[in-house]
Amino acid sequence: MLDITVTGNHHEIGLAVGQQAAAQVAGSIDFYRVLFKAFNDLEWSTVRERTLEFVPHLKAKFPRYYEEMEGIAEGAGVDILDVVALNIRSEIAFGLFEENSRRPMAIAAVDAAVDGCTTLGWKTPGGSTFLSQNWDWKSKQKPNIIILRVKPRGVPDMDLPAFQMITEAGIIGKIGFNEHGVGCLLNGIRAKGVDPERMPIHFALPWDWPEDSPKRTARMQELATPEVGKEAGFDTLLELFKDEQNFPASINRKQFGNNDSNTIFNVVYNLTERKGVISIGRRTEIEEQIEIGF
Repeated sequence: MLDITVTGNHHEIGLAVGQQAAAQVAGSIDFYRVLFKAFNDLEWSTVRERTLEFVPHLKAKFPRYYEEMEGIAEGAGVDILDVVALNIRSEIAFGLFEENSRRPMAIAAVDAAVDGCTTLGWKTPGGSTFLSQNWDWKSKQKPNIIILRVKPRGVPDMDLPAFQMITEAGIIGKIGFNEHGVGCLLNGIRAKGVDPERMPIHFALPWDWPEDSPKRTARMQELATPEVGKEAGFDTLLELFKDEQNFPASINRKQFGNNDSNTIFNVVYNLTERKGVISIGRRTEIEEQIEIGF
């Protein structure tokens, strides 16, 4: 797993990430080129045209983020529009489609929820605050996942906190927490319509509900009881996310049949202690573990 530590202003951060993760950024672009064609029937040239609609608004409203994307593009040797397209990938994948076109999520019952991530926010009776998630997405994007440990410096009139996260290479914001113990997870649903004047999800990181969320939510509520929470620690939460009840729409997902989604990684963040454990692979098939924290 590529693990990058970087400091600087936003352009310098993006430049360093682009240089060190050039292969992974290119891999992300190639992955979404194929995905947008398969799920949205959009050629990459059309994606770039739609991306152009976002550019003036991103420059005007979020100049620091745009500078970071410019740095990534420069460092990785790719076009800035390709990097912007990565950062609005949720708006494209889940917002740009026609009702009679092929859905981005499989229609068959077995495939009904191909990328419904499971998340848990838990202030335990023991006094710790945890954020945890199984991030489920297409297996072919797994090689392009990276760790970022960032300390912004030299930003005019701002003292921004250090943060650490796991993300798709080329995307400037995803799943992590900062030095003050403020954490964020990410989930998304398919909802027709895109407004280029609004903040992209990977800038804002709200969360929504996939269609099989009630099953997984109910199951997590069964597992994460107050009694369990009294002594909850990293091992406790890591164990919860192994659960495979309601397969294939389970907390711990596995590629099955025509469903090409898998649990790509799991995160457990103890925001009280400013520590985190990232497990690459399904919780029952861990390939690598990385610790982050302050």
